[in-house]
Amino acid sequence: MAYRDVITQTAAMLGHAVSVRSMPIWLAKLGAAVNGWSRRRGMTPTVIDVITANEAVRANADVELGVALTPLKATLERLLRSESLCGPS
Repeated sequence: MAYRDVITQTAAMLGHAVSVRSMPIWLAKLGAAVNGWSRRRGMTPTVIDVITANEAVRANADVELGVALTPLKATLERLLRSESLCGPS
């Protein structure tokens, strides 16, 4: 699933419509670094490296590990419910 699909699905669950645009990775990392100097939370250049790394998945490990995967929608619902209970941090 593409990251933009996760964003739009989460926004829809919150009752919002979003427009997802692209930018060069170097620009996103620069913005995250500058933002990191003024705030101590949020996206960091390292996080951007992780989420933009090329991944090649040949087989899901869930069967070999004997675990059941939770559907994305259920995970998002749980996270959003938890965030609404805790309030903004």
